[in-house]
Amino acid sequence: MGIREDLAPEQSANRIYLPPSCYTTSKEEKIKFCQCLHDIKVSSTYSENIKRFVSMKECKLFGMKSHDCHVLMTHMIPIAIRGILQDDVRHSITKHCLFFNNIHSKVIDVEDFDQWEKDVYVTLCELEMHLPPLFFDIMVHLIYHIVQEINACGPVLLRYMYPLELYMGILKGYVRNRNRPEGSIVEGYTSEEVIEFCQGYMKDAESVGVPKNRHSGRLEGNEQMSYINNHNKEFSRWLKKKVAETNVDETVKRLGHGPDYRVKSYQGHDINGYTFYTKDQDQKITMQNSGVTMIASMTEFDRRDQNTLIRIAKDSYYGVIQKIWELNYYDFIIPVFKCKWVNNCIGVQVDKDGFTLVDLTTNGYAYEPFVLSKHVTQDFYIEDPSKQKEHIVLQVKRRILGVDNAVDDKIC
Repeated sequence: MGIREDLAPEQSANRIYLPPSCYTTSKEEKIKFCQCLHDIKVSSTYSENIKRFVSMKECKLFGMKSHDCHVLMTHMIPIAIRGILQDDVRHSITKHCLFFNNIHSKVIDVEDFDQWEKDVYVTLCELEMHLPPLFFDIMVHLIYHIVQEINACGPVLLRYMYPLELYMGILKGYVRNRNRPEGSIVEGYTSEEVIEFCQGYMKDAESVGVPKNRHSGRLEGNEQMSYINNHNKEFSRWLKKKVAETNVDETVKRLGHGPDYRVKSYQGHDINGYTFYTKDQDQKITMQNSGVTMIASMTEFDRRDQNTLIRIAKDSYYGVIQKIWELNYYDFIIPVFKCKWVNNCIGVQVDKDGFTLVDLTTNGYAYEPFVLSKHVTQDFYIEDPSKQKEHIVLQVKRRILGVDNAVDDKIC
């Protein structure tokens, strides 16, 4: 604690006490911070493996690119500082990171601009009380004008440099002669364009630059007896009876006959721009692709008048994929996930910072483990440093390539 000594003698009684510095961290806190980042397993389409950027020996981060810094700022730092630092310091840093997360959203409500601008003013003033003056250079000052820039130029998402940086990496791959890099890029790009044009006139030719399904012929498991057939035996009997009595669609008839009792099991599955793995497959790799979220809608009507709609509620259910099965109905195939779901009543909560916390040890809805693969989105779970049994849920944005009117969400 410092004391102003440059006061006049008559003012010596009114001394001004400066607050202690709150921005320093101990050795143990640095180890906890780096250990949290070191243990994080993200989705394969979310970002690079964060573990590669953490040095536990020196307690430092190194080798990060611009997109890695973006992911660290918007999502990882608020999680890694949970359980360390003082509450007021941690809360100010978390609000600062969440501000950057909000402005990088794909959908922005113009009515929120005024509140965002007020919040960032307050947050930076709070940080000035905790951080040294050397931290506040011109780059920090520019944060005051970000909301006004979005209001004038549009969402930040449309002005990212990440697609250009990714494409520069592709162009650098064309270089074969380091003495003439520009000529190598022109020659390589032209050759690929010519080959791709010629392949349009060749039968059964694979397009250049179009990635293959990484699971094709590699992650298929053994065939097994259909548990779902036995699980829905009563439903199948009722549906077969209805099919025999009335004229119904061919698809419904196939559903009534039931799938093949031999079910193919997979360890990986691609659908809707996501790459899903089973929990067992996740344990073999450095990524986490087994987390899923399903949003279920529930319609409530008035008990006295069933035609009066009260509300439509939406609940999110979180789980982990245990099995990936394909049900063969001969005319069509339906992929389903067998999941272990978190009990929403006792295993899900939202804290004051807006993080969704789940207890993965709870086993809810065991009588309904199956879900259609097209009905879920992907997420991944990070262990909460401040609570041992809790995990923080982070949603994964879809990565869709080669589809009309679709974008690559990896850069977001």
